[in-house]
Amino acid sequence: MKNPALEIIDLYKKYTDFALTGINLHVPSGSIVGLIGQNGAGKSTLIKSALNLIKIDSGRVNLPCLPVTEKENDIRKWVGYIPETLTLYEWMTIKRLIEFVSHYYPRWDHRYCGELMVRYELDENKPVKHLSKGMRAKLALLLALSHHPQLLFLDEPTAGLDPVMKHNFLQELRHLINRGDTRAVLISSHILGEIEYIADRIAVLREGRLALYAETEKIRSQWKKLAFFSTSQITSFLPQEWQLNLHGDGRRILIIEESQVQDAVDLLRLHGIGTINVLNPDLQEIFVKVA
Repeated sequence: MKNPALEIIDLYKKYTDFALTGINLHVPSGSIVGLIGQNGAGKSTLIKSALNLIKIDSGRVNLPCLPVTEKENDIRKWVGYIPETLTLYEWMTIKRLIEFVSHYYPRWDHRYCGELMVRYELDENKPVKHLSKGMRAKLALLLALSHHPQLLFLDEPTAGLDPVMKHNFLQELRHLINRGDTRAVLISSHILGEIEYIADRIAVLREGRLALYAETEKIRSQWKKLAFFSTSQITSFLPQEWQLNLHGDGRRILIIEESQVQDAVDLLRLHGIGTINVLNPDLQEIFVKVA
């Protein structure tokens, strides 16, 4: 693995009815990591813990890619963050808000900010309180990107964006990484197609634990989809841990690990299933299996 841009080591955070438990996450420099999980799995809590926005109970968060400093506020000057729930100063115009925020970032790039204003079609004279959900999302992206953060933490950043804007934003993330402007990105999303498209590595949270963390291509290669037809009851002879999806017209989809394919094919043929197609599952199908 490349030198890490972010290290989360044995992180533990306990709430009354939920806990992040033993999270170990090493984000290599030059990578985009997609964070996925069901609602309540702990995605937002993990991001806030990494940013020191909430105090963890034990463990460590290291940011090796940032300048050495003991001042928490200095560290945040090098980091971009879009929270799941946006809080903006409603009474300000876009221009005033940008002026206000830019003072906190010595690396603020006014030229790049202007380019994003044009690209996102933002009217600097418009009050924030009059912005639509989509325009608010665009403004949040502008504020997060304009100071060329070394690390980007994005919690559902494309919510409210139209499909074209989503595509352009994901491309922008890739360009930032490829140019070296940003060292690493941690992005959470409920839209698995976005994560599959952009992420070099994928982390799956399940009930506060890290259920899976690996390179996207490796995850794809570790799982297979068996597709076949059967109108008979076949669940009786299949191992309980195998993920079987049933369709009313007799189609059957079995999601299993690559190492289990031959055993599964042999078992299905033993019970009269003749034609079995071995395919590559998409991230959605894998996610349903592991999350």
